[in-house]
Amino acid sequence: MFKKAFSVFFLCFLFVSLLAGATSHVKSKYMFIKEHNAIITAYSNDPISINVPKWRDGKTATGVIAKKGICAADWKKYPVGTIMYIPNYGICEVQDRGSAIKGKKKIDVFVDSYEEAIEWGVQKQPVYVLKITKGI
Repeated sequence: MFKKAFSVFFLCFLFVSLLAGATSHVKSKYMFIKEHNAIITAYSNDPISINVPKWRDGKTATGVIAKKGICAADWKKYPVGTIMYIPNYGICEVQDRGSAIKGKKKIDVFVDSYEEAIEWGVQKQPVYVLKITKGI
């Protein structure tokens, strides 16, 4: 019961927050799809986080610029473009992958520095998979 009530509260809060921040006549909203617990780690473009020099170009595996709001996941479980809400991080979109990111219970979120990645550490928490719906 608590889990369902929290999910409804979270979705209402997310919806109101998004509408309040919308700047165009087309408003986006998110629809809750599923929830599960995962191990969340963080990475940055720092040489310590990315140990292969050719991958330190600031881009993800899909070619987009790595920035806050990008996450890495197993593409077999979460295809490119999957939207997630991660508590203490926010909304992220799967645009990257990594050799240590396997299965649905491992997500890597992008942060701006190695220090932020260390501060994030390893967190086990719920992940909410969302779907974008657009309306006028």
